[in-house]
Parts: sequence; structure tokens; C-alpha cells
Amino acid sequence: MDKPDTVRDRVLRAAVELFAEQGYDRPSVQEVVERAGVTKGALYHYFTAKDDLLFEIYRSLLAEQMAGLDRIVALGRPPAENTPADH
Repeated sequence: MDKPDTVRDRVLRAAVELFAEQGYDRPSVQEVVERAGVTKGALYHYFTAKDDLLFEIYRSLLAEQMAGLDRIVALGRPPAENTPADH
């Protein structure tokens, strides 16, 4: 069973969607909270500013990429065996 979305998850997802659609500069914090269906107070409970949203999005993406690299390294195969066959 999937865990229910947390307020933090909803805020991050809304920010990702808005930043992807409009870039980072255009969307306001108000637009993020409206898209997430939360209050500004809820957003500010987890993030001190819009910049923090962007930093957390990047941190999450980098963590996913590092985890993927760790899985590849854990296989213990030579690098040539870890590349796509159609290169």
C-alpha cells in the first residue's frame, strides 16, 4: 500500500510542475500553494523560501542519480558491461 502524500510532497510536486511549465522565476509562492492545495503557512513550515524548494528538488534528483550509480557500482562488473548495448 502506498503511503499517503505528505504536505511536503504535495508542495514539492506542485513546485516541480510549475517550474517545468513556467521556469523558476515566474511562479509565485502563492501559485505553488494553490497548486498544492495547502496554505502558505504549511509551505513555510517546511521551506523558508522559494529558493529552498528549488534546492530540495535538485537535492532529490541528485540523490536519485547517486543511488542509481551506487546500484551499478554494487554489481561489480567492468564499466563496459554497464553501458547500454546500443551506443
